[in-house]
Amino acid sequence: MESMRVKPVGTANLDKLESAADDPRRWEILDLSPRRTHRRRRMTTTPGMTITRIFALPPEVETLEASAASEGFNFMTRLLAEWRSGANRFGQPGECLLGAFEGGRMVGIGGLTIDPYLPAADVGRLRRLYVAPSVRRRGIGAALVDALLQHASGRFRLVRLTTDTQAGADFYLRCGFSQVDDDSATHAKPITGALAKTQPGA
Repeated sequence: MESMRVKPVGTANLDKLESAADDPRRWEILDLSPRRTHRRRRMTTTPGMTITRIFALPPEVETLEASAASEGFNFMTRLLAEWRSGANRFGQPGECLLGAFEGGRMVGIGGLTIDPYLPAADVGRLRRLYVAPSVRRRGIGAALVDALLQHASGRFRLVRLTTDTQAGADFYLRCGFSQVDDDSATHAKPITGALAKTQPGA
């Protein structure tokens, strides 16, 4: 996927956020193209916060895994196990793994893969999205989804996902996904033309 640039859009309703810097609509996607010579590549920027494509897991991922496990989520444990075994390192065409960093510390993560539940190679799956509890409600989750969908627009016609919590379902509806009745997905979003931005607040 080639480099791309997304200009910041409006700043309405910023009173709903803790600060203007937390509005994902003001984050600028600088570059999504992979370069394997770099472990981390800065993609988005806002004061004190970046979203970066990662090719090696930083140490903080274990802190996120422990936090997720304490909340009853095991998908971060699966991410670590699959990465270490080589079963899934988000390296197939169109795939990526992103980290959200604040002050150089990873506070969120999310990935995009080819959907393993469908035979079509042009359907992606949003996976392993997690934001540390201490930085939630600041738009980080929404910004991660935006960046993943931006990446998906160069390869996939549809992105699907599964969530098993009501909070997750509500979040993905705000991000522009629709609920679907499918054994292998709960939500889906067509990728067409210009990317529709998610709403802040995740």
